[in-house]
Amino acid sequence: MFNLLKKKSELSWWAPSVFQGAPDPTAVDAPSMFRAVSGNITVAGAPHVVVTDPAATPTPPGHVRCVCISDTHSAHKMMSLPPGDILIHGGDFSNVGEEDDVLDFCNWLERQTQFRARVVVAGNHDLSLDAQSYPHTYSRFGHAKKADTEALIRRLREVCTYLDHEVADVCGLRIFGSPYQPEFGGWAFNMDRSHECRQRWASMVPSYEEKPFDILITHGPPLGHGDACMGTGPQGCWDLLDFVEAHPPKLHVFGHIHESFGCTTNWKTLFVNACTMNYRYDVRRLRKPVVVDVPVASDAETLAAWRNGLVKPPAPAKGERATPEADADV
Repeated sequence: MFNLLKKKSELSWWAPSVFQGAPDPTAVDAPSMFRAVSGNITVAGAPHVVVTDPAATPTPPGHVRCVCISDTHSAHKMMSLPPGDILIHGGDFSNVGEEDDVLDFCNWLERQTQFRARVVVAGNHDLSLDAQSYPHTYSRFGHAKKADTEALIRRLREVCTYLDHEVADVCGLRIFGSPYQPEFGGWAFNMDRSHECRQRWASMVPSYEEKPFDILITHGPPLGHGDACMGTGPQGCWDLLDFVEAHPPKLHVFGHIHESFGCTTNWKTLFVNACTMNYRYDVRRLRKPVVVDVPVASDAETLAAWRNGLVKPPAPAKGERATPEADADV
């Protein structure tokens, strides 16, 4: 286990929310991705890597623009997405994974032609895509009939790069995607918080060692990053944190915990909780996507510049604030 997590006293300076319960609801359901979501590891220099005005900001040479969303819960048609190279969806694109909802999402996804590629993982609400648990969940969650899981996955693969705990090369970036998370409410893609979690994330090591991931997409968060759940405290996975600390991607995108939308860093990786829907599932306050320009190269100089951008705030232009203003309509 990652040696910083040996005892509470060693971790408290790094992610205080992990041991102090869920934060103030006004902090975790804030209208800005720059609001603190994990104590003192919130990204201070987010403007270096997070694009706050995509329309006015061209993609730098040698970079791929990633537009990140998650947990849209069948509200995808209400969203307006800026153009980019890759659309990333972190799962929970439906409410309970009913066939019509999944197909509607696929049809919408096919129309998002402003992207060169679309990369999607499922989430715990996308019940019909988990072949293992779906026979036990479809009737419990009110499905009129059992959907054909294989047919739905085939349709998804027609319109996007659908990743079910697997790796793909997309637009020059190596991306691993997985729908799994520790046990959460008896839904889909659940794992036991012990041996099963460790095994699942350890299975990614050979793919990473063959060629490091530029982007990791998981439905659930790692411990201490965008994982504070109201009423129950942190819900992130220890073993996933252990993996990303030892095998850091440039960008880790996830969702699952609606109230912890935002960006954090461990000074190697930018962690993005990209939940579109807020804690109250209020479709009138859908959050804007998080847009990140990811460098294609992975040489030492490029990685150093990327990591410097995570922690070094830019000098504000004349008349501008050093910290971006919150978006009133998020």
